Amino acid sequence: MIFCPILPAVALLFTLPFFYVYYFLVLHTCRPPTDKYNQGRHTTFFMGALLVKLVFVFVPITVAMQKYNPNCGPYGADRFDSIYSSIGEAIDDAPHGVRVFFSIITAPAVVTPLVVLAIVFLYVLAVRARVWKRRYEDLAREVNELRQDKRELIAAQARAIGHSGSRNASRGGNHCL
Repeated sequence: MIFCPILPAVALLFTLPFFYVYYFLVLHTCRPPTDKYNQGRHTTFFMGALLVKLVFVFVPITVAMQKYNPNCGPYGADRFDSIYSSIGEAIDDAPHGVRVFFSIITAPAVVTPLVVLAIVFLYVLAVRARVWKRRYEDLAREVNELRQDKRELIAAQARAIGHSGSRNASRGGNHCL
């Protein structure tokens, strides 16, 4: 199988303008939902769909990176054992500044804090999600209490109107012609 590392870059350059065109179209033509209470359920569904899509995309890419021959084009030389060796050789052939940059960003002193920061960020997001869920439950409880209070108030007003109407009727006040 032939592998060409430039194809993902071409695909990215081809799809990036479409992404921003669609982004601005949605930004300027769509409105947020008016019902704020169902938003959490839809967000969970879409995030789950994105996670499934990520897994479906990640599996073939991982298989391709392990299985396919990384030589570029039909006349490519058989000098690479895997994709990783081709990336390493490309970095070794790069100018000195690029090599220094990649050696710095792949150093354990840089990667370890980035991983820790990513874990902390995910934890903060989880805590915020729990707080928002609690706020949503409190708001839903308040709305239900207000709804019940309004029903009781309307029932009390109806009873009061019914009692005052029957008193007026007994006095002869409400006669229809």
